[in-house]
Amino acid sequence: MNETLLDLSIRDGLTGIYNHRYFQEFLAMELARSPRYDNGFPLLFLDIDHFKNYNDSHGHLDGDSLLCMFANVLAGRFRKMDLVARYGGEEFVILLLDITCREAQRLAEELRRLIEEYPFKGGETQPGGRITVSIGVASFPDHGPDAASLIRAADSALYDAKHRGRNKVCVTECADIIQTSTLT
Repeated sequence: MNETLLDLSIRDGLTGIYNHRYFQEFLAMELARSPRYDNGFPLLFLDIDHFKNYNDSHGHLDGDSLLCMFANVLAGRFRKMDLVARYGGEEFVILLLDITCREAQRLAEELRRLIEEYPFKGGETQPGGRITVSIGVASFPDHGPDAASLIRAADSALYDAKHRGRNKVCVTECADIIQTSTLT
């Protein structure tokens, strides 16, 4: 019974992955642990492109189904030691442990391509004919010395990716933007 209650308190009710509250707790634990081992970690901030359009044209049930399928793709792609969580709405976060920001950028680009090629139901009705994702990458402590500034930095990079045309990966300050092919 207690195990079930704990699971309900840390899991997103729709997608089954970790929820926003648990992400905040896990992030705080990693921020506290990191100086002891003198290592940082990257944070990916993801947003499903044109999700409102998808929800409006397919309805909320299909929108919820898309969120669940998207969460399953994310959860199946990363290691058990990494944290995949729903941040809210169509936004997700991934905390990657024991890798560099450069490696996180590479993994984010691989994930972006995987999502772009995944046969999500209804993707053909989206701009470009498929479901895509924009991803912002920031790293502790380089891009933020605390939880709030790290999240802001990753969110800012996500905004830059959206502003540059969506379906992109952007690192904080966008010095290292990964160019992607333009969908027609």
